[in-house]
Amino acid sequence: MTLSEIIRTIARGSHILVATLLVALVAAGAYALAAPTTYQASALIHVEPRLPDDATKPALQQAAAYANYQTITFKRLATTDAILDPVIDDLGLAVTSRELARAVTALSALDTAIIELIVEWPDRTEAAQIANGIADEMARVLSVERRDTDVLIDVQVVQRAAEPTAMHTPNIPLVIGFGILAAFFLGLAIIFVREWVSPRVYGPAELERFASAPLLGIVTKKNEAEDVRRIALVFQEATAIRADIVLSVGDGKGRRIAMELAEHVGIPATVADPARRDIDEQVLAANHAIVVATQSRTTTAELATAADTLALAGTEVVGWVLADVSTNGVDAFARRR
Repeated sequence: MTLSEIIRTIARGSHILVATLLVALVAAGAYALAAPTTYQASALIHVEPRLPDDATKPALQQAAAYANYQTITFKRLATTDAILDPVIDDLGLAVTSRELARAVTALSALDTAIIELIVEWPDRTEAAQIANGIADEMARVLSVERRDTDVLIDVQVVQRAAEPTAMHTPNIPLVIGFGILAAFFLGLAIIFVREWVSPRVYGPAELERFASAPLLGIVTKKNEAEDVRRIALVFQEATAIRADIVLSVGDGKGRRIAMELAEHVGIPATVADPARRDIDEQVLAANHAIVVATQSRTTTAELATAADTLALAGTEVVGWVLADVSTNGVDAFARRR
């Protein structure tokens, strides 16, 4: 498939893209309205070893390693009952320590002694209060002296949480952006899968490529009646083309065009659809037929099935008519090709 064919395929399926984008926008809006609002506040604590001024270099190294080790442990302690229960009592929160623990995250970078305490909470003021409360409680409880190493672990609050000014979730721009992006690729997938599974006739070029009989003419959306009369006149003046019946592939506008064309030409028309292997006595009695296909609705498989069905019935297709043809944009370009 060339680049121009890809562009035409996407343009022909633009209604699918628009539909998926609209669905994505509605879904994103519904999610933004239904999702609970949360605010994020964070405080920083520092785990620092305290040694005598005359501590030796090995002692300093041992203390630093011990402080880093304790940082890993302290992160786990940040969501325990021992730390959270006093915070709940001080702030008068109507939650259990287990419920509060789900809203708390403790993070630290590798080989650092700084712990970031992150709280996501529905109320912005309480989010900051909880983060500061946990930091204060950890500084109070975890500052201990190790007698076996003479190391004093000092936990200090180095940055207090400020009241957040913007909500953390839902992130409406991110939700909408992701929804639009996902809808765009989903729409493209639907377009190309449909094109691959059920390729359709979008212009005379496709019709001539898959149909053995010649194209007698096209019926445009804007000049339908005039085009039908023109095709009928050409057919009546032609000496090499003779037909006994007019029929259509599929229903809808193609069938109506077939009826109108048959009336102008002066031969019968039938509602039998050879694409569905549907034939009647009129088709069986006819030797030559004109078949009407509909742009963007008739598939290439239906063209082949209709031709095979008519051939088995002993009816030769002497010409095709393409109905409901657009005169603008991509379809017009396809016709010129």
